[in-house]
Amino acid sequence: MTRATRAALLLTLPAGHLAAQRYLHLKNRTIHSAVATARVAGEGAVPVTPKFSADGRTHFLVQFNDAPGNDVRASLLERGAKIVAYVPDYALLVSAPAGVKLDDLGLRWSGRLAVSDKISPAIEQPANGALLDAADFVVEFHSDVSMNSAREALTSSGIEVRDNPDLAPYHLLIHTTVDMVGLIAEWDEVAYVFPASDDLIGGRPTRACAGALTTAGAVGQYVARVGDGWDGPGAGSAQLSYFFGPMTEQVPTDSTKAEIRRALAEWSRVASVTFVPGASATANRAINIFFANGENGDGYPFDGRGNVLAHTFYPAAPNPEPLAGDMHLDEAEPWRVGSNVDLYSVALHELGHALGLGHSDKPGAVMYPYYHSATSLTAEDVSAILSLYAAAAVTKSPEEPPAPVVTITTPGSQTGDATMVLAGRVSGGTAPLIVRWSTDRGLSGVATGSTEWTANVELQTGVNTIVVTVTDAQQRSASSSISVTRTAAAAPVTLQITGPTASATFSTSSASIVLSGSAADASGIAQISWSNSLGAGGSGSGTTAWTAGPIPLSSGATTFTVRATAQSGAYAEKTIVVTYAPVAGPPDTTAPSLTITTPSSTYYYTSVATLTFVGRASDSGGITSVTWTTNTGKSGRAVGTTAWSAPIPLVSGANYVKIQATDGAGNTSWRTVVVARN
Repeated sequence: MTRATRAALLLTLPAGHLAAQRYLHLKNRTIHSAVATARVAGEGAVPVTPKFSADGRTHFLVQFNDAPGNDVRASLLERGAKIVAYVPDYALLVSAPAGVKLDDLGLRWSGRLAVSDKISPAIEQPANGALLDAADFVVEFHSDVSMNSAREALTSSGIEVRDNPDLAPYHLLIHTTVDMVGLIAEWDEVAYVFPASDDLIGGRPTRACAGALTTAGAVGQYVARVGDGWDGPGAGSAQLSYFFGPMTEQVPTDSTKAEIRRALAEWSRVASVTFVPGASATANRAINIFFANGENGDGYPFDGRGNVLAHTFYPAAPNPEPLAGDMHLDEAEPWRVGSNVDLYSVALHELGHALGLGHSDKPGAVMYPYYHSATSLTAEDVSAILSLYAAAAVTKSPEEPPAPVVTITTPGSQTGDATMVLAGRVSGGTAPLIVRWSTDRGLSGVATGSTEWTANVELQTGVNTIVVTVTDAQQRSASSSISVTRTAAAAPVTLQITGPTASATFSTSSASIVLSGSAADASGIAQISWSNSLGAGGSGSGTTAWTAGPIPLSSGATTFTVRATAQSGAYAEKTIVVTYAPVAGPPDTTAPSLTITTPSSTYYYTSVATLTFVGRASDSGGITSVTWTTNTGKSGRAVGTTAWSAPIPLVSGANYVKIQATDGAGNTSWRTVVVARN
């Protein structure tokens, strides 16, 4: 898409009109949309040369005088626009093809994110033309962008992309110079660039916050806060109630509630926000706090251990009561006190969202989008909360000296050893500090060191619950616990290839192959992967029962190696030699037939969180798989082939669902459906 075409797109949008004051709250500027005009030129308004555009679309903001309802959203979808994010106040960030007409939707204002809107103010800019050394940054892309295309665009521009399995779905970690950050921000598909934390840079395990929620849609990193807080415009005071629903079974209930109350007190220590126990989960101005598995009644089901820890709803407005401010935590996660996953640290972060804060760009801040162990709010967090609320009438300093807090830094694990080295640290307290450990098996000892300590802990077969306690000179104490499983002599990982044959060799005239089999280990199977003698490779689907493919074949014999990796890190490998001899005659280039019977239209409206798609597929060479993907990053394999079905999770707003059928020759066909979930 040329610069002129993009400018013409913006010219189809009205610049807005004078009305009651309304603003767009970005981190780098606040747009007063009663006087602002749509951007068709100027600094950062239109990239000089778009570096990549997968489908010829462009991203821009459209603001309304009131919250855009379902009728407005449906109109946007019908015109080919995708709703990407919510931007306070009353604006949507959308992507649309060139020439889309939106001027009859009652827009107040429209325009592009400028280049300067996309670069975090926390990124140190070079002074007087000086060059800074290369550093690490996180690039956030708009949620409708293909991350494969994003990665290819960065690497083809000579930018080093660093892999990290803990990155959020639309984040990439890069190593480059500040001047290159400015060029990256010119790309239409880029939403924001901000500094990477030490945990991300060093590859240490961390978890991304899924982001606070609004019923109007997700909010990008480029937004500092959503709404005016519970006290309305200006910095005032607020009194909120909190209500405890079901608590986690992994930590004693009293300890769980105490850690959450400690997080509440930390926010009210610096801001004029008071929290009082509530009598009802559905009362206005009440924060409903509970743990749940899977579907929890808010339309955002949890995904089990390993991904989303918690989600929280911003205050009213923009969210309606009684949902506003509610904090939900995934019971499937390994919650702990003082070690990963630390309940206090996560609650402290999520309560910032409940008060109206977005994510901070500064590594080390409690509100940075990746969780980390925290004991108190940083100056960055305090500055952010005081943009919404007045300072506490009397700043309540922590007790002097503060009570001791003990943290276990060694992760919970599984081992076959009779002893393990446990490590951690102590903050606060009055010296001398004594750190002791004990287990539920009757063993105990004294650690070496105090502020930084280690302990050689004896283990017995099975689960060992280890409690570490610090006592200071004033006889104040604090404890933290961890569970470690000592396994018996480890049995080897087992792996079998059963499809297309259990033999070590297989011959075929099909242009692709699907491998399948089983795997087992006492610690559980973490991953199935494959590679071949031609240098190709990939991941399988499933664990104890697994499949891989369809995998394209080359003429002649190819050795395939399948690896099953256990949660413990142990692995097993099996090989099969596949000989491909294509049948003489023209190759099969006919795409399979694919139909979707449910839903019955290409645009569908629903209120359910999961919609089951049903259909049929056929091909003379047979169907090897039917798969699905969505614009929200979800994907999976349908049940069945010729007659198939697939339950597909939906998010609020627009869901672009693609169903694809693949035949034995590797030919594909697909169908798409836009599902608008109210």
